[in-house]
Amino acid sequence: MDAFELWFCLHYSFVNSRQERSYYYEQLSRHWAINYEREGKKAKFCLGIRELLEKDPVASEQEAIKRAKRLFEMHKSEPPHRQNPVTTVFQLVEELLQAKS
Repeated sequence: MDAFELWFCLHYSFVNSRQERSYYYEQLSRHWAINYEREGKKAKFCLGIRELLEKDPVASEQEAIKRAKRLFEMHKSEPPHRQNPVTTVFQLVEELLQAKS
């Protein structure tokens, strides 16, 4: 499962079906005009992802949180290995946002 890639994609749209890793890489490559598979895992790029998302007028952290919570609720009754697509990155982000305020 690609929890962070799913989290990034949820900033743009709701993904509610199981996807291969290549789907996330293609979506992020398109949104960010890079080759995500080659460049997206490099430390220099990773350090700028939050800023990239914040500056992108099409991306929405609040929508990503709502979408991730919706996925979590949809799949919470399933065993963990079947919870796909699901990411709990929204929980970390909410904690960080709360600590920031």
